[in-house]
Amino acid sequence: MMSHITATFRRRFANLPPEIQAQARADYRLFQSDPNYPGLHFHPVTQGKETLYSVYIGIHYRALARERNGDLYWFWIGYHTVYDAILAGR
Repeated sequence: MMSHITATFRRRFANLPPEIQAQARADYRLFQSDPNYPGLHFHPVTQGKETLYSVYIGIHYRALARERNGDLYWFWIGYHTVYDAILAGR
């Protein structure tokens, strides 16, 4: 499974605090070597009728991806409370 980062993800990433950017980079490298590493909590989540994929970035941040043709397209990264609102459809 290939992983791709969208332009929207890049913009959101650029606005994160430097320490969270560093954590996200480290977690991405870990994800590339072992997506099932327990600390990443990589798992499917449901938003309405769509299945997304979630991964932890430290304690308070999450990233979301859509799966297309076997590849993941990371489109969102941000604070956990916003993540909860996205999944709740708010």
